[in-house]
Amino acid sequence: EFLSIKEKSIESGIDIIQLREKNENETKIIELAKEIKNLIKNTETLFIINDRIDIALTCDADGVHLGQDDFPVHEARKITPPGFLIGLSTHSEEQGKKALKSGADYLGVGPVFQTPTKPDYIPATLNYVKWATENLTLPWFAIGGIDETNIDKVIAAGAKKIAVVRAIMNAKDPDITTKNIKNKLLGSVKTLFTTSQ
Repeated sequence: EFLSIKEKSIESGIDIIQLREKNENETKIIELAKEIKNLIKNTETLFIINDRIDIALTCDADGVHLGQDDFPVHEARKITPPGFLIGLSTHSEEQGKKALKSGADYLGVGPVFQTPTKPDYIPATLNYVKWATENLTLPWFAIGGIDETNIDKVIAAGAKKIAVVRAIMNAKDPDITTKNIKNKLLGSVKTLFTTSQ
C-alpha cells in the first residue's frame, strides 16, 4: 500500500519524495529507499532521505533533510558529493535567520498547523510563513498539517512551495488528492513535496 500510494503520487505530479521513517531499522529503510528509487526511475521526481546521511548516500538519494538537532549542515557538506541537496527544518524566526548562514540548499518552515507528525511541536502558525516570505532568501517549503482544507491560507501567506504528509498518505484517492493540491498550487506554487509519514 505504501509503495502504491507513492507510485500514484509520482504519476500525479509529485516533485519531491522524502522518506521519513522513524520506527523501522536501517535494513528496512534501505529496502524502502531502493523501492522508491526504482519508482522514480526515468522521472523528474527528486528523492530525499530524512535525517540519515549514511542511508541517503548508500541509496544514491538526491539529498538529505536534517532537523535542528541532527547532523550539522556544514559537517554534512564535508562528506557528501557535489550537487547533493541538504535541507534544514526551521520552526521560528530565530532558526530561520540562522539557517540562512547554515549552507543548506532549502529550508522547511513549520509546522504551520498542529500535526501528529510532530505532536510535541507548537505550531509556528501562518505568521512564520509570512515572515519567511519576506525574509528567507533560500528556497523553502511550508510544512505541517497542510491539506486541501487550509492550503489556500498558506498560499495567501506567501508560500511558494508546500510539503505534505497525511494529505496524500491518508487520502482515499492519493492520485486525485495529489492532482487537486497540485492544481491549487499552479501559478503561485511550483513544487509539491511529500514525505512518507
